[in-house]
Amino acid sequence: MTGGVEAERLSLALVDLPLALVRRHVRGGESLPAHAEQLAADSTALLLSDLPPGP
Repeated sequence: MTGGVEAERLSLALVDLPLALVRRHVRGGESLPAHAEQLAADSTALLLSDLPPGP
């Protein structure tokens, strides 16, 4: 994986995915479901699981 791809994956996992999850419920005038935090954490872990270790 190149540095650009890794940076995009990090951005997706740490910013875009959690923001999308929250935004969908806020725009719908709903509260976040109780499982939302775990869903975001699980999804982030999967996205980052095959990145090479840092320096």
